[in-house]
Amino acid sequence: MTETPLVRGEVLRSLRRHWAMPLFLALLIGFVVVARGPVQEARATAVELDSGDGRLRTISVWATTPDDRTPLTQERIDEIAAVPGVTAVTPYDGDGAEVYLAEDQSRQNPRMLALRPWTAAHPPLAAQKEPDRSFAVAPGEIVLPDGFAGLSADQLIGRDIVVMHTPIDRVETGKDGSESLHGGEPEELRFTVTGVHDDSTGNLDGPGSAYVHPDIAVKLYAASQAKTVEELYATEGFENIQVEVASASQVGTVQRHLRQEGLYAASITAQMQALSPALSFLDTASTTALWAIAVLAALFGLVMGTQRVRARMSEIGLLKALGFTENRIFCLVAIELFVIGTVTAVIGVVIGAAAVGMLSGPGAIHLPTAAVLLPVPGVALVAGALLPLYYARRLPPDTVLRDT
Repeated sequence: MTETPLVRGEVLRSLRRHWAMPLFLALLIGFVVVARGPVQEARATAVELDSGDGRLRTISVWATTPDDRTPLTQERIDEIAAVPGVTAVTPYDGDGAEVYLAEDQSRQNPRMLALRPWTAAHPPLAAQKEPDRSFAVAPGEIVLPDGFAGLSADQLIGRDIVVMHTPIDRVETGKDGSESLHGGEPEELRFTVTGVHDDSTGNLDGPGSAYVHPDIAVKLYAASQAKTVEELYATEGFENIQVEVASASQVGTVQRHLRQEGLYAASITAQMQALSPALSFLDTASTTALWAIAVLAALFGLVMGTQRVRARMSEIGLLKALGFTENRIFCLVAIELFVIGTVTAVIGVVIGAAAVGMLSGPGAIHLPTAAVLLPVPGVALVAGALLPLYYARRLPPDTVLRDT
């Protein structure tokens, strides 16, 4: 005697008699398949860019907040640099300057650009001098926006650039408290274009930005404040700094730490990983449905297991009399329940996949979610039926046959 005909016949009878609960579980599974797709896609996007995109590993910190101002001095920068997970802290203030091609001797058509430090949060590059190497900016190099002076990215690479910067010589305060800035002699700074950033999709600083070595940016900003770099670090500090973290997964922890220290901090990662209200609802609803599937399947298993033991006493006794061991009978009934749960899961996954296919196309189906859901109802059914199954396997065959 083989178990296969017994299992197949009992599964078909059970699905005909108890169709309501498997159908309800199948619909819940279908909902989870539909809901988890966009949620997992949004999270996977952030994980995929975890360490590959420096912008996702960067936290911006501002000195001025709606409530107060926290000077970002050298002392505070050193404190931030000591926070676990932080790999670099860069003052992110710069100054505007007139920028020309060095060959433009007439200096008739300047372009005003904000010179900012080159950090991990840089915009994407349209071209660079050495494409096969990791990109960095030396003190004598500059990254210009694409299309500068009407030239393409490839045409700009290697060009000599002149930056006309006018430092502030002194700051005078009037009787009414207003400040007037007095410029000194313009300084001519020379750079070589080693990179061109792509501003076609926009970036955090806008297309009117050029990027230089952080030390150069600090020098320019200090000059715009009529201070030396040392004085700036020691007194009011900077308005903005960028904090680079080892990976995007650590950004949330570091950002919370900075806020606890009274700093105004924000990051792209936190915004990307924070699901929209609709996705948050789907996430919560699908998680609740997943737990409901497990709990309801376990309760259904308890009920079905109890009914099976009561209705099949004579069959269990006959099997024992024919030489079936207790473990063999236990496995026989457990397999029946697991098959019922698996059939239910397959139906639910097919319903969910069909809905996703109609709404977003076959490529939007989140296969890992479907794969995880397949064994859940079957395992829960067996778990719920453990108590009655244990009772049935312990009954002596003569007792079972006598009571039927």
